[in-house]
Amino acid sequence: MRRSHNRIGRGSRYWLPVVILYLSACLLYNLSFPIMEGSDEPYHYGYIEQLRRGEGFPDPTTAPDNLAEYESSQAPLYYMTAAAVLRLFPNLPDWDGEVKLNRWFGGQPVGPDNKNIFLHDLDDPEEWFQGVGRGVRVARSVAMAYGLVGVLAAYLLTREITEGVSWLPALAAALVAFNPQFIQISAVVENDTAAAAFVGLTLWRLARIVRRRPAALREYALAGLFAGLATISKSSALTTLPLLLFGLVLAWWTDRKSNRPAPRSVWATRALALFGTAALSGGWWYVRNAVLYQDPLRSSAYEHYPWMYPELRKLRELIPDLPRSLLSYWADLGYSGDLRPGAVFYVGAWAIVILSLIGLGRWMWDNRAPGRPEQGSRGLQSWTSLLLIAALGVMTVVMYIRLQQTFAFAWGRHLLPGVTAFATLMAIGLYHLWPRRFIGQAATAFLMAYALFIPALVVLPAYLPPRVARVPPLLERLDWQYGDVVRLLGYDLDSRTLVAGQDRYVTLCWETLTRPEIDYAFALHFVGPENRLVGARDSYHGLGRYPSSAWRAGDLFCDEVRGGVSPDLEPAQIYQIEISVYDPDTLARLPVYDASGAEAPPFAGWLKSASQAEIPPTATPANVIFGDTIALRGYDLEANAITLYWEALTAPREDLTVFIHVVDAEGNIVAQGDGLPGQGRYPTWAWDAGEVIADEHPLERPPTAHRIYVGLYRAATGERLPAIEDGQRLPDDAAGINAHTP
Repeated sequence: MRRSHNRIGRGSRYWLPVVILYLSACLLYNLSFPIMEGSDEPYHYGYIEQLRRGEGFPDPTTAPDNLAEYESSQAPLYYMTAAAVLRLFPNLPDWDGEVKLNRWFGGQPVGPDNKNIFLHDLDDPEEWFQGVGRGVRVARSVAMAYGLVGVLAAYLLTREITEGVSWLPALAAALVAFNPQFIQISAVVENDTAAAAFVGLTLWRLARIVRRRPAALREYALAGLFAGLATISKSSALTTLPLLLFGLVLAWWTDRKSNRPAPRSVWATRALALFGTAALSGGWWYVRNAVLYQDPLRSSAYEHYPWMYPELRKLRELIPDLPRSLLSYWADLGYSGDLRPGAVFYVGAWAIVILSLIGLGRWMWDNRAPGRPEQGSRGLQSWTSLLLIAALGVMTVVMYIRLQQTFAFAWGRHLLPGVTAFATLMAIGLYHLWPRRFIGQAATAFLMAYALFIPALVVLPAYLPPRVARVPPLLERLDWQYGDVVRLLGYDLDSRTLVAGQDRYVTLCWETLTRPEIDYAFALHFVGPENRLVGARDSYHGLGRYPSSAWRAGDLFCDEVRGGVSPDLEPAQIYQIEISVYDPDTLARLPVYDASGAEAPPFAGWLKSASQAEIPPTATPANVIFGDTIALRGYDLEANAITLYWEALTAPREDLTVFIHVVDAEGNIVAQGDGLPGQGRYPTWAWDAGEVIADEHPLERPPTAHRIYVGLYRAATGERLPAIEDGQRLPDDAAGINAHTP
């Protein structure tokens, strides 16, 4: 016993910092995620709420009608613990499941855009430590406490099966503690950490039994107790039952090779202690469900929801899900797992896994001969320990695959009941590489740095209102007022050119005027001729992060809005930007008043789709320069039309009109047609340098037609642009074309 205490004391300089940093990270994540934004958090909390109010376990057969909904299927240990803790706060209000759903949640894969499934007022004390907020954050702390047990279980397991390396158990603990996905489930209302804790403790006690084969029955009873508690933490932790059997067989097999094996009757008694306590501590739950619902696993709770496949998916159908499975073991944060720290983190995390597998392979090669490693060797001490831990890892993966075959929502966090096994194997593998300590330290530092900075870099930007102290310089200043609710100060564009199928980003800057009870939404539309919609985006303000019911009068904030563009966009067109504010429940729009106070239409500016024209080889070439800005490069003359091919040498930025005069042999005008390029759909002020524009005009040519003269002029003044050909200014600033069809 003294030796054990000495080992703990010597190792505390390694494991204590891990524990402190883990708890600090959990608190950071707890405070960074608004209440109910953890995966299925409202329903986990609803389960706790029913127990806290003394209403008993939720009925899985009535899942849609109770607070837990589909989480009614869950095993009860975490919820019972959290409910007991919440009863220490007698003034907590009852929660009836009311939340404000963000109807645009999850539709935008890029940036901090509607990543919150619910609308929040982060200035409301009930989001924090009053009312329901207090209940949620205390229940999160219970998950954190279970997570701490999981971290310590990895430490204890690694200390049990290794020798001579005081920092190695702390490395295993760190690989649990600094996994961002594990931190998140420790910082929200979920039952995964309870499962991870008791599965880890079960594995630790089994490793002790396999290695030491203790005579005291309490050792076997304790392992069985932990296994039973694991099974009532989460039904996926039922993997501990075959693990008990495998561990007992390993211990018996090892004992048989010893000098003084125990008789079979002793092993029978040990098996009874092991499985008896597991049955007593966990079996009651499944027996109860079988008696009440004829459904030991309470899977009937999912029958009312579309996430359960009608039949098991084939293994090959899981292959497309593999990338997300690999990513989500490490970090798949937020309600639906779309908050991620970036490619560098995932590459680094899986590099740690690959290195650890290489190290394990090296250990297995070095110890390929039967028997125990050499006397005095450091690190992992036996094949049986490796087999036991690997068995849990395999069972966890098999269970995960089964969940993926059954449900549409099974991702990497469902691997975390086996996190103790995975972390221990990784730590041992890293140790058996060279340089040992450096690799372990580098892996720990990498994961720790990301774990601690993810709240600031990934989580908080997804939830904090985008308030600004001052409005940035804007391309277009508007000062429009929508009703008496909000003022649109102006907008900025990443580009005025629309490209088919390519998003455009528009920054809208607002000033709040009041705090309405309604959560208004804004609509950003790109509107073409005949009111054809070619791009649209609707959202609550703040891209879901700052709903109008949470506004403070006088606040300034900006929304960087990603607007999708239709893939069948017509080229060489002008589109209007329409910005409206409306009630999403009634679709009633707020009136718009411009800067002078007059009511105005909600069209804020223009966009364009660039011309994609090319001069065909059949066109008659020309080379006339108009005003150093536009060149006539060719034309096609048809029976009743003429197509002019213009090239913008610079961006004209003025509205020019095309004149076409048909004259007879005496120079008299016998037909003419003035008009905007593209029949007004694509005026010259929208052209950009380098664009080629195919400009078709209807044209009647009487029999007396002899020449056609073409040019450009300013409609406001009638002034023609100078026309230059071969360095010479043309008469009347007009390009001459033979009127006879070739």
